[in-house]
Amino acid sequence: SYRQRHDRPIEMPELYNIASLVVLPSESEGRGLPIIESAACGVPILTRRYEPEAMFAAVIGEDLASEDRLDVMSFSGWRLEPDIVAAARDCLLAPERLTDMNRHNRDVVQRRFGLQELAHDLEGFLRRLHHQMGSGKSAAAKATSALDRFDARTSGAGPSLAKLLAAGREYLPGF
Repeated sequence: SYRQRHDRPIEMPELYNIASLVVLPSESEGRGLPIIESAACGVPILTRRYEPEAMFAAVIGEDLASEDRLDVMSFSGWRLEPDIVAAARDCLLAPERLTDMNRHNRDVVQRRFGLQELAHDLEGFLRRLHHQMGSGKSAAAKATSALDRFDARTSGAGPSLAKLLAAGREYLPGF
């Protein structure tokens, strides 16, 4: 109904671009898109360390080098630590101090989530899918050949094998 009432309704990028600070207090989040979107627009974000924790850590890039990690203000639980409150206050009252952080976050988003990275990920996915969907004839032929060679080496009964089998043992090639 919002879109029907307005000829040119405000879109998400425009909302991010007029914001001074994005606040994401969610306890759980599917993919963490608000973090990526706000970083791409150069808007600082105050976010709870949501569940699943592994998804939060992956979006932020906690296991990556600092040049590939998003710079966000994060908190756990319901209480905000004084340093987080001070950082949020500075975002609102002195946004010019955050230009380096905002530029850093934009660069990180471009490197990690940009079209080139998406194309690279899709190409890898499609290669794996193609490999899995292939007939596998060459792999089956190699396996058959290897098993035939193995059988030729192990099927010949030599004198030492006859002595072992004479003791009432059973011979299973490969075991």
